[in-house]
Amino acid sequence: RFALRVSPRSPARLSLSVYSDFFEMPTASRKELSEWAASLSGHSVSRELKELSTGVVLCHLVEAARPGSVEIRKLATMRSGSDTIANLKLLSVALERVDPSGELAAACDVPLLAKGQPQATLALLQKLHSYFNAENNAELAADGNSRSRSAAAEKKRTRVKPVDAAAEPAAPAGAE
Repeated sequence: RFALRVSPRSPARLSLSVYSDFFEMPTASRKELSEWAASLSGHSVSRELKELSTGVVLCHLVEAARPGSVEIRKLATMRSGSDTIANLKLLSVALERVDPSGELAAACDVPLLAKGQPQATLALLQKLHSYFNAENNAELAADGNSRSRSAAAEKKRTRVKPVDAAAEPAAPAGAE
């Protein structure tokens, strides 16, 4: 969304405000993204992210984050244009499975990624990074909440009520 504002005091001053979900999303540096992609996919990824242009590393990245989402056996490891497009289409299908809302699949612009456009690659990697980190944080929070709830319930069940010494019956004389 764009908003054009004209100042009533000075009509010659114009200001352009840009609103976008992209700018609200926390971004990671190229170094962080390449390290994250390398650690999750098991492939070496440089800061230039050139290794991602064939789609192989991206598919392995999504498969590592969500096992069973990518048909790895169908990946083509050759570097021809048709193999790259086939890999990126596999990635697009996998992203539709992973994210039913379609945000990730929309970020997967197959023609631009196949050309090796750095902006398209970086934008997709940013989306994947923020999506999977948010998903992992939600799972950890849900797991932590269920653990704390179950721990609290267990504590409640095993809690021993304090015994009041005055309410205790007196021991018979001679019994120790």
